[in-house]
Amino acid sequence: MISDKFVIFAALLNLWGSLGYAYLTLKGRVKPNRVTFSLWALAPLVAFGAQIGKGVGSAVT
Repeated sequence: MISDKFVIFAALLNLWGSLGYAYLTLKGRVKPNRVTFSLWALAPLVAFGAQIGKGVGSAVT
């Protein structure tokens, strides 16, 4: 099983990168590619739709 510390480190690293990218986007220094951005957004939406279709509820523990 993966160590809890590794999971927390990975989540913080992901958050740091995402916040940096969002900051640079808002400042106008970077422009996200609309096609790539849309494709990355589509994958979780398809998974969410499949879960709803199968009657899966929230899994907050």
